[in-house]
Amino acid sequence: MITDQAEFYSKLCHQLFHTVILFFVIKIAYMYFSKTPDKAQFVGFILLANYKDRIFHSEMYNDEVMMMWVVIAMYLLLTNKPILASFVFTWALSIKAGVLLLLPAFLGSI
Repeated sequence: MITDQAEFYSKLCHQLFHTVILFFVIKIAYMYFSKTPDKAQFVGFILLANYKDRIFHSEMYNDEVMMMWVVIAMYLLLTNKPILASFVFTWALSIKAGVLLLLPAFLGSI
């Protein structure tokens, strides 16, 4: 019984993290395709309709949390909030050191 509840809450957390990632990716797509919002809608529909993507993200453990912070940091950079983006990027870095590979691109955009 307890393992069933733990598995349920684990899957729920993964779904929430994945939903936040999709939300910010779609917001970035709308910013990128500002003149043609139908392309941004197409990106959103592809991401929302992809069942394999949700399965893949549910098997990523802490990588999904890291990706959420990276995507939020990218969104904050695009909205011209570099100090807040630096803090969020640091949170992503505290989860996994692989974020260091994105550091040159991050610093180049500030």
